[in-house]
Amino acid sequence: ECTTCHGNGVNGEDDTKKHAVIAGAGFVGLEMMEQLMRRGFEVTVVEMLPQILGPVDVEMAAIVEKDIIRKGVNLVTGDGINAFLPNGDEKVNGGGVTSTVVELKSGKKLAPAQLTILGMGVKPDTKIVQDAGIKCTPRGHIVVDDYMRTSVENVWAAGDAVEIGNPIAGTDEKWVVPLAGPANRQGRMIADNIYGMSRKYKGTYAASVVR
Repeated sequence: ECTTCHGNGVNGEDDTKKHAVIAGAGFVGLEMMEQLMRRGFEVTVVEMLPQILGPVDVEMAAIVEKDIIRKGVNLVTGDGINAFLPNGDEKVNGGGVTSTVVELKSGKKLAPAQLTILGMGVKPDTKIVQDAGIKCTPRGHIVVDDYMRTSVENVWAAGDAVEIGNPIAGTDEKWVVPLAGPANRQGRMIADNIYGMSRKYKGTYAASVVR
């Protein structure tokens, strides 16, 4: 996931009274939420989807949602961020720290925040690949076969931008798993195949852990 942070003087020993807004309730967003809670921040998590942890079944996500709400997190689901608005010259606890007001697409405005974090996933930047005539999915991911070959002869692809098999759902089902481990394995298999071997990539299970 891509993470972008914007903070106004959040470092120091006076962090305990500050408010942080995290956009995106995926793995990165929840990890940041945990660490900010440890720092004493008041935390609001905003997720555009109806649930946190999009790849997880709704029943499992509900368990995690109840737990983080019980721990004091302000959780907003089914709503996205529309704008970041300046909060005038307001200072926090007289410490000279300015804040930002986050406006949601629903029109609701959150409490002034001294730290905002965007952890809203990744999108493949494959324009150069498409311009070269290599087949991609409607979302921009590179189409490869079991040997990681693209639609153009003698061109292979691996990593975050490729669509690969989902061994859980079945051989015909495809998904995207932008993680370093699978990318490393795919690259090694491509090298073997270029050398003359015939190694198939059998897909990625994408097991994940969050606490």
